[in-house]
Amino acid sequence: MRALQYLDAGAYEALSPTSATSITAGVRSPTSGEFNNSTALAALITVEDAPIRFTLEGTTPTAGGDGHLMSDGQSMIIEGNAVALFACVDESAASSVKVTTYFKR
Repeated sequence: MRALQYLDAGAYEALSPTSATSITAGVRSPTSGEFNNSTALAALITVEDAPIRFTLEGTTPTAGGDGHLMSDGQSMIIEGNAVALFACVDESAASSVKVTTYFKR
């Protein structure tokens, strides 16, 4: 998690990606609070309950098809444009995707 050591956690959300889902705009770029009008520099993505498919380049993942597979219990850090372009969908069963975005103070 070295990439996050100089950043501050700013926003959090739990996604339930039964259909293709992205990080919401208010979590990527808050409109109030400490990080008002800032854009997230990174996000920590954690998968719980069941695997997902995800993409980082703006395409739409599909269950059992397009996108990268991420298993239950795995985490990853995404940075830069990938935060805005991240999309995910349940692979086969209902999953929960926890997202924490990070900002420079």
